[in-house]
Amino acid sequence: MGGNTLLNRFKSDESLLRKFSTGSHSSFETLYGRYKDAVYHYVLKSVQDSACAEDIAHEAWVSVIDKADSFVPDGSLAQPFKQWLYRIAHNKVIDFWRKQKNIHYLDEDNDDTLESERRMDGGPEQQYLLVEIERLIAQLPPTQQQSYLLQLEGFSLAEIARITNSQPESVKSRLRYGKKKLQQLLEGEA
Repeated sequence: MGGNTLLNRFKSDESLLRKFSTGSHSSFETLYGRYKDAVYHYVLKSVQDSACAEDIAHEAWVSVIDKADSFVPDGSLAQPFKQWLYRIAHNKVIDFWRKQKNIHYLDEDNDDTLESERRMDGGPEQQYLLVEIERLIAQLPPTQQQSYLLQLEGFSLAEIARITNSQPESVKSRLRYGKKKLQQLLEGEA
């Protein structure tokens, strides 16, 4: 590991992106290493197909490369890189859904998704619980599902609103209605 790459581990995402836009490929490699798995899993949970998720995540990273020199923190809100990245990934997922024209979120026979969940850390009970939660979230309407997935990624209400280009009150409603729907689904299966 070169000294430049080692130093990159301690730099902020935003400074790495600025360095990449001026030609530092190791800076991009560091950013990619930090977020590649998280972006892929976010997309996978959104489309429930591993091959499509790989393609969409790849498209998101290509957009990051193409737009690196135009990244500007969002005014006084100081939009961080991670939020910008997820907004790009979110938009790629929306583009995918538009191309499909038939939105199906839960494929009961999607062995790739289930197999990837089985490889997660934790015991069998935790793995089962995570698969069940994701299965239930997959049954939510698209806007509620996206809001929940972003919340699970650790984004705040305001950040989710910026990523999805929505009003914070809309996101709050989506999460509230999603929670109610999840409770109904859980009660129906009990």
